[in-house]
Amino acid sequence: MDGHDVFSVSTLHALYYTQYIIAILITLLNIIYNIYPIMLQQYNRLRMVQMRKKQNMRS
Repeated sequence: MDGHDVFSVSTLHALYYTQYIIAILITLLNIIYNIYPIMLQQYNRLRMVQMRKKQNMRS
């Protein structure tokens, strides 16, 4: 079970027991938890695109 599953199960559990504030808090924490990896992946993808363009220009 990875982090995404834990957040999903926790949110569903909170919603089942009508703990809406807790469900919203867990969802917000999930978003914050995942922002850095998403941004890092986008940054690395852009770097790879630039590197490929440079390689294509050389050949």
